[in-house]
Amino acid sequence: MTEAALAIEVEGLSVAYDGEAVLENVSLRVREGDFLALIGPNGGGKTTLFRSLLGLVTPEAGSVRIFGQGPALGRLLIGYVPQHVHFDPAFPIRAGEVVDMARLGLKSARATPLSTGAALERVGLADRAQAPFATLSGGQRQKVFVARALATGAPILLLDEPTAHLDPGSVESLYDLLAALGRERTIIIATHDVGMISKRVRSVACLNRTLHFHESGELTDELLSRVYGPGHRPILHDARVLQAHEHKHA
Repeated sequence: MTEAALAIEVEGLSVAYDGEAVLENVSLRVREGDFLALIGPNGGGKTTLFRSLLGLVTPEAGSVRIFGQGPALGRLLIGYVPQHVHFDPAFPIRAGEVVDMARLGLKSARATPLSTGAALERVGLADRAQAPFATLSGGQRQKVFVARALATGAPILLLDEPTAHLDPGSVESLYDLLAALGRERTIIIATHDVGMISKRVRSVACLNRTLHFHESGELTDELLSRVYGPGHRPILHDARVLQAHEHKHA
């Protein structure tokens, strides 16, 4: 079987803010078509890693390649759903118009943009295109943001804790959607919901300044204690780390 192309390649990445290390010598390879959950404590560097992939921070050391390109061009191959999206509830914008924003400035031959209608249909909200964004539920708003990322046509999706503050039903629905999308795109999701996401993703990586994994391909108590600290760990249900990810930890 032909090995999938490298979608993301991070080598020896180190990032610091005001002299304080946030990422230390992080190396990561993610192949095209993979679905990876990135777990770790708050402040462990998950958002900074995403921002590095998008070329929004300047590393102290190391490199980032997106389908072989640097972040300046590679970011056009990424659809991003940030952790916090600020909007004015009084602003009269419709769900479809939020998705429309995705195509502004797109200039990548590898990305094939979707129409707004197609993107909303993909997330199950085709009938809500004209709905005022402020009237949507929290789960529906997150799906609109996913639709906006899909509308870019980018082959990679990054989602930074997309289920924060959602009710359990909305969380389940969003994860089911991502599992379906994971069959056609490369997805990395930063999350604390290890128990719920582990049965849907193909692999799990642990990040707390450095990238951790276990050679046996399993998330062990020892590993989780190293990442989260003794006595602080998520609840797991068949979570795993696949060596096929070629994670490297110096």
